[in-house]
Amino acid sequence: NYFDHWVMKSSINSYDILLASSLKGKEFLENSTNCYVYHFPIATNPERMTEAKETEAFMSDYCFTGNKWNEIRRIEKWLAPEALPYKFKIFGKGWGNHNVFSKYAAGSINYHEIPNVYASTKLLIDDANETTNKWASTNSRVFDALGKGLLVLTNGVQGAKDNFGNKLPTYNSKDELKEKLAYYLQNENERTALAQELKQMVLKSHTYEQR
Repeated sequence: NYFDHWVMKSSINSYDILLASSLKGKEFLENSTNCYVYHFPIATNPERMTEAKETEAFMSDYCFTGNKWNEIRRIEKWLAPEALPYKFKIFGKGWGNHNVFSKYAAGSINYHEIPNVYASTKLLIDDANETTNKWASTNSRVFDALGKGLLVLTNGVQGAKDNFGNKLPTYNSKDELKEKLAYYLQNENERTALAQELKQMVLKSHTYEQR
């Protein structure tokens, strides 16, 4: 994420290889150093994802996986689960005392349980934080969930476009998030077909083995 911090270090030109998790980061690093920079996004382990099992404790219609830190996340401002007739769960640290999301909080879970979460829901919300969005990076949860065959709705608009063209659904406002959540949860055939198409894109281009 911290491309601007890296170029301030005198050691940056001492490296033989530079990898950037986004095209925007790649361009910035190349313009700020004397190095060629490889575009090297995060990826997924498809074997880990395919081993997932639907789990009763994780069951939901849609969910979010991520921690609540000190800063206000966009999901806190834009998601109103009480306004949608669907079951929502939020996994991660810091949500138990939240004024809105506490009733949906399912606690913190180990990463090895994440595939089971994705196997037990219909749609995943990705809430890319300000730094991730600033550099048009794409979160690991996006690659993992898509690798499982789960549709993702993300606010990482530029990162989604760079890695998946116009295929990955995005949102950039409260109204758009509500509208697209409702649409994809109401239209199962379209949701699953798009999820499978994106899964094939991940298996073809975004696995650890390919990286």
